[in-house]
Amino acid sequence: MIVDERLRDVKVILVFRIGSLGDTAVALPALREIRRRHARSRIVLLTNTPVDGGTRAPSAIDVLAGTGLIDHYIEYPHGSRSPGDLFGVIRQIRAAGPGLCFFLLSSRSRVQTLRDRIFFRLCGIRKIVGIRQSEVWHRPPQKGEVLWESEAKRALRAAGVEGRGLSQEEFSLVLSADEEETAEKALLTAGVAQPFIVISVGARLPVKDWGEQRWSQCLQSLGGDVKDHALVAVGSKMDADRSRRIMAYWPWKTVNFCGQLTSRQSAAVIRRARLFVGHDSGPMHLASAVGTPLVAVFSAREMPGIWFPFGQEANAIYKDVPCRGCRLEVCIHNKQRCVTEIQPGDVAKRAADLLSQSAT
Repeated sequence: MIVDERLRDVKVILVFRIGSLGDTAVALPALREIRRRHARSRIVLLTNTPVDGGTRAPSAIDVLAGTGLIDHYIEYPHGSRSPGDLFGVIRQIRAAGPGLCFFLLSSRSRVQTLRDRIFFRLCGIRKIVGIRQSEVWHRPPQKGEVLWESEAKRALRAAGVEGRGLSQEEFSLVLSADEEETAEKALLTAGVAQPFIVISVGARLPVKDWGEQRWSQCLQSLGGDVKDHALVAVGSKMDADRSRRIMAYWPWKTVNFCGQLTSRQSAAVIRRARLFVGHDSGPMHLASAVGTPLVAVFSAREMPGIWFPFGQEANAIYKDVPCRGCRLEVCIHNKQRCVTEIQPGDVAKRAADLLSQSAT
């Protein structure tokens, strides 16, 4: 382990992790390791909340509620250039009095890292674990491998753990009995008594968007291969109309829960599904966290493997194009070929194969 054993009994620990649903879900093993190692410490999460005003992407607070991994939250004004905002956060952190910071952000330049070090010095924190791992980014494939280091493993490395594997249990959301009951009642009220598939077709970044036409063709094809499976959509309120239009191509029962459930209630619904199909998105990471078989359409804005679902990497549909790793939010030159070249029939076939395997 990288972390000095003498730091186990630090009274207050600050964890810095910016992001929303997916960013938080993949950091669960790292957060769980920090909690395990510092069981007697008060753990404060510095994060951005709400994300996008809460309309499209839930915050880390929403995802982690009930897990017991975090004791308190401080809002970081992500993207703000106001000195007043930053000094307000500094005052809150100094009042909390952390003696140690776990830096779980990734993909930081040296200039950004220097700026971050100065910020936390102003907060009164002298020991920062993981900040160097943010500069290293993700490790490339080793000999005989094809996938880059996952963000879950990189975050765990930033938390001070090197060279060990992950387990499905480390991604547990610790769903409550109330959340499970809410999901059950929602499905019963909607009349879903048969096996069902969950879809999530929203895409926060345009470069990830597979497009309505491809999704419609995919569902039309898959619907012909499975019999009497309901189709349940989850996502934000902004995804509701799009999901309704796409689900019109499904030949069996459909239910649209977009904007009606919290992220954790959605996870409880997904846990009951036979299959999840969707974009590389927050709901996809929920499906991965609860262990539901899934098929996910990925753009190549990141290198292969970094955001793939744990244990189901083979079910990430990823087109390896020359411009991979662009990290663009909007494709400028190549007409989104990394996603537009993914064929609806291929996604439908992979989904049908998974359903067939789970039935045997």
